[in-house]
Amino acid sequence: MEAVKKNEIARALNRAFSGIADDLQEWLLIIGEKIEGDGTKAMADLWNEAKPKNENIIDWYCRRDVSVNMVRELASWHEADENVRKQNESIIQHLRGPRVLDFGAGIGTLAIAISLAYPDMEIDVFEPGPACREFMEWRSEKLGAKINVHVNQPRPQEFYNTIIAMDVAEHLQRPAYLIDFAWQYLDDNGILACNWVFHKDELHPQHIAECTKEANEFHCALREKFGPRDDAAVVHINGWPSIHERINQQDMCSDYWDEQWSDVTRRDDKWPLYQEISKAIEKHMGDENKTSVRVLDIGCGAGALLDRLSAIDGVISTGFDFSPVAVETCKAKGRHAIITDVKDLQIFGIDEGDGADVVICSDLMSYVRRKGDVIEKAKNALADRGILIICDPISNIGDSEVSMMTTAELILNENERVEVKCGEEVFVLAVAAKHSAEIANA
Repeated sequence: MEAVKKNEIARALNRAFSGIADDLQEWLLIIGEKIEGDGTKAMADLWNEAKPKNENIIDWYCRRDVSVNMVRELASWHEADENVRKQNESIIQHLRGPRVLDFGAGIGTLAIAISLAYPDMEIDVFEPGPACREFMEWRSEKLGAKINVHVNQPRPQEFYNTIIAMDVAEHLQRPAYLIDFAWQYLDDNGILACNWVFHKDELHPQHIAECTKEANEFHCALREKFGPRDDAAVVHINGWPSIHERINQQDMCSDYWDEQWSDVTRRDDKWPLYQEISKAIEKHMGDENKTSVRVLDIGCGAGALLDRLSAIDGVISTGFDFSPVAVETCKAKGRHAIITDVKDLQIFGIDEGDGADVVICSDLMSYVRRKGDVIEKAKNALADRGILIICDPISNIGDSEVSMMTTAELILNENERVEVKCGEEVFVLAVAAKHSAEIANA
């Protein structure tokens, strides 16, 4: 990325932050809408009136009346608060390109400033609020900025170099999702530029408060996926942005998980999930009239699932994991486990023309960036009529994994997609079958 002189950044910020209130009034005249009073107070009243439950929070932010008042609030705030401009300037100075995502961009002031400072940058913007998107698009066109506005969260084929999330985490029902998303879609050595204001009061009842379970999960996820930061330039205080470099995947999957599996006090409360996996395998054995099946557990960890599978007559299981400590723990219990390469995910021991009857990815996909590659490798390791079992926390798994199964030409069995509660987490278990073209068309 070419260096941009400080005065060019300053000019871009001046254009992006100047005249926002006047632009808002001009835009309101064009669309024929009126906003009266304090946007912050109006949003608080709308929240207290709706009292949305967790599953409806995103729908609340998508409401037109909520979004219009958010435009009003953000326009006033960005024009009046000099700290907002300073925060944005700090982020632009740390920016890495050429691909940038502004996640939860609000009215797009920062995205517009970046485009004006770096015209050749590819800038994606995700914002659920309809009025926010409309004002952002109108204003970016007026100022000559080029940004790609998305209604839904982008699922890019190429990774981003920078993901920005300013004043977003406190609005999410699960703030840690933001960290998971950034880790998933950032390039190696990409950066997450974010801030958070975990503070709930009368004017911000929609915020998550500090010292809550949700806020704690966010901080834990940030440390796990991006590591502790002790550089004075990026030390974070509540409300001020910090810059976090993405941990290299190899380091995370080996060093991090070695430390996790070395913890002898680590509890595994996923036994209800293992029970459902076992049922799916036993059903497959019955459906295919098999007395023995070969099962591969990708991401086997310390072997808790392998322990459960050993109780099923006719199951011959092999575990694969990135962590040498996990594999040695499995072997110490008499389980068959192999260390696999994190980047290539080599699945050893499958003879040409042969394959596994069952491949399992249990609580794995949340930690894998190239999900499609894993599913494709799992499919290639399956024999015809073999099944792939994927299960992940409901907060992480979505239609993406299921659509990837279908894209890989695996036939999803909707009757074997169940939810399983394990401790405080709910897992989704999905089963898909591999059929050759001849069998599928028969």
